[in-house]
Amino acid sequence: MGTAWIALNFAPVQEVWDSLHPALGLAKSLRRNDALLPILWGLNAHVITTGRVAESLGGVAQMLDAAELYHDGDLLIVGHASAAVTNFYLGELMKTREHAGKVLALYTEERHGPMVGLLNQDLKTFTLTWMALSTWMLGYPEQAVKISDAALAHARRLGHPFNLSWCLTYGAMVFDHVGEPEELLKRVEEGERVARENSLRFVKEVLARSHVGVALIRKGEFTAGVASLKAGRTIWENGGGRLGVHLKSALAEGRAQLGALDGALDLIGEIIAQIERPGLGRTALLC
Repeated sequence: MGTAWIALNFAPVQEVWDSLHPALGLAKSLRRNDALLPILWGLNAHVITTGRVAESLGGVAQMLDAAELYHDGDLLIVGHASAAVTNFYLGELMKTREHAGKVLALYTEERHGPMVGLLNQDLKTFTLTWMALSTWMLGYPEQAVKISDAALAHARRLGHPFNLSWCLTYGAMVFDHVGEPEELLKRVEEGERVARENSLRFVKEVLARSHVGVALIRKGEFTAGVASLKAGRTIWENGGGRLGVHLKSALAEGRAQLGALDGALDLIGEIIAQIERPGLGRTALLC
């Protein structure tokens, strides 16, 4: 149920916690260590997407400790993948790359590719996305684009609908950072089609709408861009999502360009308060 809820509405919704937290207690009571993989992954995703970034370090430690205790290589690679995203949101970019490198060193498509059915996301696709974003932040835009392209090529080869549509939407965000809104829009529109054809509501209504909105704002189509981005952000926040300052800042830019300066400044104020909130991490900028 937890895995299904993540695919439908993504990790911050309460149903994810309500499904997986009891499952964790049950797995421990039955000593079903083989069941821990999707449970710990989903719980940690819920914690971090609801904005409790520093708290998610505890979930990472739990995965890595369980991997060592049970000599479980699958938990080990999932723990490093989770550590990569947590450290990214905490602004620890070199640690992000360190953990991402461990995932890529451990990953083999034969063994780890099928795990996408348990987690909704392929660990190589997932990790390359965070590596691309951290590489851009460290000042290497051309390398970041190459890494993003590699993530998409791998996602296409696996063909898992959620993983592919996530990579085409969220994973395309690096093209906003490098100033290529046309490429961003092209990928997001393909991701929306994949999501629509497979009834993936979260990708279709949140990720696709939000990133289409960003691309349109960058292209100067402010009215349509603001409407699309606002619609996606509203669904995300109503579902419990609390990350996404980068997208909120793009919305502020779009509103300012339309002359709604007070509304834009209010958004900037919300962004500053969110970044400075204890436990979030000062560079938690991305949805």
